[in-house]
Amino acid sequence: MNAKEVDPKLMTCLKTSLRMNGLCLDGPKPIHIYKNGESKSKYTDVHADPVMVIIVMLHGMKIVWVAGKEPNIDQPFIDLAGNKWVKIENSSVTRQWSMSDRKGSLTNGDDLGTIFHAAGFRRCTLGPGDALLVPARFLHAVCTEANSIGLSLTVKKE
Repeated sequence: MNAKEVDPKLMTCLKTSLRMNGLCLDGPKPIHIYKNGESKSKYTDVHADPVMVIIVMLHGMKIVWVAGKEPNIDQPFIDLAGNKWVKIENSSVTRQWSMSDRKGSLTNGDDLGTIFHAAGFRRCTLGPGDALLVPARFLHAVCTEANSIGLSLTVKKE
């Protein structure tokens, strides 16, 4: 969705709120609406976005695990548990990372809370009306519960 598809009054309110906090929308599609209409939760593996992202929950719940510090994208990231995370080369805008001693990605079947807690990631649970700003280039992973609706905004400092 791009800014032209959003109700003009809502867009004015959003831009004003961001401007009051020294931010503005960024990129050709700065607003992304997502819906998990499935009967089970969806997991997005550890990645780092090149821009600041504000996650806003409208319905349902989302858990976001955020690393405690920004990694150097040219070197492996060593977490508090001593795990080494390495960047996976891909063609997407986001940079996906994986624990170097694991084969494949983490999944919903893994004990994500235990893994991320030991690694020093911070857990943020978002419900309707909650928002979270994830700084650019910070490693994070997301688990969106079933029947959830939210949006993400890509923003930059004005």
